[in-house]
Amino acid sequence: MKKLTIFMTIFVVFLTGCLLYMGLMTENRIKDYMALENDMIEIAKSYVVTDKVSLVSGESIQIKLDKIIEDKFLENNKVNDDTCDGFITIKRVVDNYTYKPYIKCNNYETLVD
Repeated sequence: MKKLTIFMTIFVVFLTGCLLYMGLMTENRIKDYMALENDMIEIAKSYVVTDKVSLVSGESIQIKLDKIIEDKFLENNKVNDDTCDGFITIKRVVDNYTYKPYIKCNNYETLVD
């Protein structure tokens, strides 16, 4: 019984370590893509503040990544030599705006809710 308990403890620690390692590696791998998504959110907020986008409640608009580059908010659409395409959806809800970025690259794609 004591050997089984020791074996199970070692197995649980090993399994936890493996899962933690895999999670951290995935997080590090997508960190730069998440940074692009966050940059797109900040740029979309600046579109709203500068009145380039004006919406009524319940209305939404999509701004393509190409348009953001054309307006010189971003230099290019590459993340670590991985070319991306995408858009950000801006939706007005009563007095607030919601921002949902979406990018699709060769090695990464935003999860859609």
